[in-house]
Amino acid sequence: MKKIFFSIILFSSIFALGQTNGDPFKCPKFYFSAKNLYTKSYLDLNMKIMEKDITLSSLYFDFDKVIKLIENTLNYNQIPSKEQSQIIEEIQNLKDNLSLDELKSLNKNTEKDKFPNIIAFSKSGYLSSLNINPILAKYLPEEKAKKVEEDFTINHINAKNAESFLEEQFCVYREKNIIDKKYDNHSDFMVDYFKKLN
Repeated sequence: MKKIFFSIILFSSIFALGQTNGDPFKCPKFYFSAKNLYTKSYLDLNMKIMEKDITLSSLYFDFDKVIKLIENTLNYNQIPSKEQSQIIEEIQNLKDNLSLDELKSLNKNTEKDKFPNIIAFSKSGYLSSLNINPILAKYLPEEKAKKVEEDFTINHINAKNAESFLEEQFCVYREKNIIDKKYDNHSDFMVDYFKKLN
C-alpha cells in the first residue's frame, strides 16, 4: 500500500511539474535529479562564461568589444601599457589592411599552433579570421606570451563547454519557460543575447 501511495505522489509531482513548466520530460537530455541546472541564474552564469571567449564573442559582438576582452586579459596579466598598445594596434592593422588572401596566408603559417586563439570578423562581405598568438609572441617575453595564450585558451574551452551545455539543454530551458519559446534553437537565442549586449 505504501508503494502505491508513494507512486501516486511521485506521479502527481511529475505531472504538476509538467503542467507548470511545459513538459521537460519529452526532452532527450533532461536530468530530473539536477534541478539546479534548470534555473535562470544558472543559464545567466553559463552565458557569462561564453561572453569571456574572444573567439565566440567575435562572432556575435562588434569588434570594439572583442578588443576590450583582449585588453582585459592583458591587464589581468599585468602587461605594460606600451606592449598592450602595440598588440592592439597590430591586431587592428592586420584586420583592416590585409586582404582576404593575405589573411589566409598568414593563418596558414600558424596552422602548427596547438592552441590558436582566433578572432573572427567580417571583411569584404566574407567571414575572415586571425590567430593572435603570433602577435602576442612578437611583443611579449616567451613565458608571458605563453601565460596570456593559456588564459585565452582556457576561456575558449570553458565557453565551448558552456555552448555545448546550452545546445544540449536548450529543449529543457524552453519547456520550463526560462528561454522564450520563440527561439527554435540555441543559435537563434545566442544571436539575440549577444545583440542585446552590443
